[in-house]
Amino acid sequence: MPRPSPNAHVTALLWGGGLAVLAATAAPALADSPAAPGTAPTVVPRLQADSITGTVADTRGRPVQGARVLVVGTSTTVLTDPRGRFRLTGVGGTDRTVRVTAIGYQAQSRTIGAGSATLAFVLSELSVNLDEVVVTGTAGTVERRAVGNAITKIDARGTLERMPVTDVSQLMNGRASNVVLTANSGMAGAGTKVNIRGRNSLALTGAPLVYVDGIRMDAAQASGPAIQGANVVSRLNDINPADIESIEIIKGPAAATLYGTEASNGVIQIITKSGRAGEKARLNFTADQGTNEFADPAGRIPTNYARSPQGQILSFNAVDNERTLGNSIWRTGQFQRYALGIDGGSGPVSYRVGGVLQDDEGIDLNNRQQQSSLRANLQFLPRPSLTARLDLGVVTGKTSFAPQEGAGAPLFSALNANPLTAASPSRGFFAAPPEVLYGVNDVFQLLQRTTVSAQLQHQLGSRFTQRLNIGSDMVQENNQNIVRRMIPEQARFYSPAVAAGRKDVQLRDARTNTLDYSATYNATLRDGLSSQTSVGAQYFGRLTRLTTVSGQQFPAPGLSTILGTSVRTGGDDFIENTTIGTYAQQQLGWRNRLFVTGAVRVDNNSAFGTDFQAATYPKISGSWVASEEGWWKGSMVNTLKLRAAYGAAGQQPDAFAALRTLGPVTGPGDQPALTTQAVGNPDLKPELGTELELGFDAGFFQDRVAMEFTWFRQNRSDAIVLAPVSPSSGFIGTRFTNLGAIRNDGFELRTTVAVLTGERLGWDLTATLNSNENEITDLGGQPPIFVGTFPRAQQHRVGYPVAAFFGQRLTSATLDANGQATNLQCETPSGPAPCATAPLTFLGRSTPRYEGAVTSTVRLGQRLRLYTMVDFRQGMRRFDTNLWARCTVFRLCRQNYYPQEFDPRDVAYAQRGSALVLTSGFINDASFAKLREVSVSYDLPDALARQVRASRASLLLAGRNLITWTRWSGLDPETEQPGGFGELTASEQANLPLPRQMRFSLNLTF
Repeated sequence: MPRPSPNAHVTALLWGGGLAVLAATAAPALADSPAAPGTAPTVVPRLQADSITGTVADTRGRPVQGARVLVVGTSTTVLTDPRGRFRLTGVGGTDRTVRVTAIGYQAQSRTIGAGSATLAFVLSELSVNLDEVVVTGTAGTVERRAVGNAITKIDARGTLERMPVTDVSQLMNGRASNVVLTANSGMAGAGTKVNIRGRNSLALTGAPLVYVDGIRMDAAQASGPAIQGANVVSRLNDINPADIESIEIIKGPAAATLYGTEASNGVIQIITKSGRAGEKARLNFTADQGTNEFADPAGRIPTNYARSPQGQILSFNAVDNERTLGNSIWRTGQFQRYALGIDGGSGPVSYRVGGVLQDDEGIDLNNRQQQSSLRANLQFLPRPSLTARLDLGVVTGKTSFAPQEGAGAPLFSALNANPLTAASPSRGFFAAPPEVLYGVNDVFQLLQRTTVSAQLQHQLGSRFTQRLNIGSDMVQENNQNIVRRMIPEQARFYSPAVAAGRKDVQLRDARTNTLDYSATYNATLRDGLSSQTSVGAQYFGRLTRLTTVSGQQFPAPGLSTILGTSVRTGGDDFIENTTIGTYAQQQLGWRNRLFVTGAVRVDNNSAFGTDFQAATYPKISGSWVASEEGWWKGSMVNTLKLRAAYGAAGQQPDAFAALRTLGPVTGPGDQPALTTQAVGNPDLKPELGTELELGFDAGFFQDRVAMEFTWFRQNRSDAIVLAPVSPSSGFIGTRFTNLGAIRNDGFELRTTVAVLTGERLGWDLTATLNSNENEITDLGGQPPIFVGTFPRAQQHRVGYPVAAFFGQRLTSATLDANGQATNLQCETPSGPAPCATAPLTFLGRSTPRYEGAVTSTVRLGQRLRLYTMVDFRQGMRRFDTNLWARCTVFRLCRQNYYPQEFDPRDVAYAQRGSALVLTSGFINDASFAKLREVSVSYDLPDALARQVRASRASLLLAGRNLITWTRWSGLDPETEQPGGFGELTASEQANLPLPRQMRFSLNLTF
């Protein structure tokens, strides 16, 4: 194309990654006007040969599309293309200043001399982005500046670019303040228990609500075969991180009022990726490869001791012994994941389709997760005022488990290996050698999950917006435990009944339906005073059908169906729950910097007692962007938003807790009859959570330092407890009653520092510190309530934290000539006293008092990034069931045989703890810090990417769970017995520790 003449008017368009000159005419120059977003601006250069080209990226190396690039003092301006590239032509002068601005990023300028130049801009995200749009439950958009409560937002896309996390739990871990995730197991496919801002209930679940693109989803935290600890699956992890754009977490009643009943534990909003209208198709491919490893098994599996019949003390370590024999109890599992996504848009239509294949081998030989998922969304505008969106998510897979906790688990057999049987066929293992345990157990879950939803959003003028969400989440689980009829080499380790085999099947079919309408009307009441009025109505329905079938005794080898067993049993059940609610909210804003919001929600739920009609939840909040006042002169504090919120939300009772239920019995004459199973309570109502939250968001030194601080106090009233029935009712037993009260308070502090912001070197630091104090303030006059696996060890007591640990704490003991602990003295309020008369003493909390994380991202040039995360939890205890069983039940500990080497109190615990009376020696500090994540990522040069026809290519090498610093006496302070033992149980019993993971990732964009 010929060069334009000096009098030409040039119109340039950055489109599809290149510069296209659309017209070159001799028309006079036009007056400059700002370009509309997504359109090509008009360029009016001083027509010379000089040009400026370059790229705009964020600190993670991701291209910034739509950034405005201009030459200061001129009207020359362009927008960056989808790859972040720009080109300014005909730019003359000796010293020229190029300035780049983009929404959500700090502006950046650079001065260059005469001649052509190539620039690379790296924009830092605004540490305090008050214009960011967040999800609040209302129709239309709400900016962060107008919200009076804390909202945590996790950038899933950016996280995956520096750490290839496997599931949603890993994505949230360490990135959300006061969100504690406790692993059910280190097995592949296992999930976590999620708890936000402490434990708030004595009997109900502490799990938050979970929404995906506005549709409520089944987020069961203890799914899976209910056999020896295999019920470790979390349905939350069915959503693959590769499909997620961001996660927003609403943490308490002050923020969750609009979500009503069931929302007092918080709300997790998952927003999936979608296409962009007007963009050409973009293909993204990611391949992840890696390993899962049991780190230092010989150092973590203890050496056991026993006395031979000849009086000799023998020692034995199962891991070392197997290595000597050339065997390995566990393997290094292989991980692979392939994700392919395509998105784009044309005219009024945008779309995204993504698929993920994942194959994850655990460290147990039987443990493997094979999962495939497909997620698609289509968004279109039938007319400019109407937007329609359709979403489809499908997940299928099979997860195979190895038993945990009991005698069928290889880990349990290794922990309790006995030196006296080292020369036997069991090779010292407690039940059987690993190859037998792996060979006789086939435990797995088959999953089919489909989520469908539709959203209509209608804009009537500039003031009225209404939205309708409708969708259904359908989960089908097939949980099976098969013990096939054993061959003689296997059967010799088991009783004849066990060796004959069995099969247990549980089918769980759960459906969650959502119908959600909301509308918002915006108005300007007077100059500077705005009004936003919102109303909404929701319907949520859950139906769960359960079918259980069991068969025992296969008469011959090779049979595997329940019809092939000799003894068969079965049953079925269903649970249905419905919530209907409405809300109204009014927000007033003054000059877009001062906001006051009031709301009320009314709910009814089918689990409420018949004499309780509806629950009402109020809310009021305010926010003030003080730094935008005309009188603000803060040179150090450039951004300051103050916020406060008070609100209420509920937690519904269990589905049948309010109902009087009957059960079948054999009556007179062997005829069927009914008897009362549960008395029921017609006055039963939801637990009520209220919360006061105060905080601020601040930016210092031109947002080089950002700080978010929140203080909160939650009160849970009408907490449900199991209380005795009054004899005057004519019934005996217990029933669920609203009697308890709990208080939680704490703070959340998050600080981000842009330490270095240079073109060649950048360094960002983020630190979070969060606290939680928890206390039961009322039990309705009831005595302490025992919870958890072990009687008396964990209790609900007035004046103490929920599910706190209690026990007799030894102050002194002596050893006699035979090594027996005597003269045991225990702690009492008045000083040491004989343990026989000493009361139980508070030993500690079962949840952390403090938790947080420190992350560091170092950028070298424009392509290389180093990322590190260390997270920690402090101030909680856990019951070390492994140590208790080894020392008191099986007597395999060193202190059982060499008592003189130990503190007499430790010997006393080992000798006297089997009756579960003197157990405080096994309730130990479980505080820890972990080098959680380390990664190195590199963006390949464009020339290399073009070799495979890609527009961008990157490599990533990462490690997870690399180092743990802890005083915990067990295997892993982070894993607990799974949900089948109750959410409040805080103990470790042969739970596989979290594996050390290494990952290598290749990402290509076309």
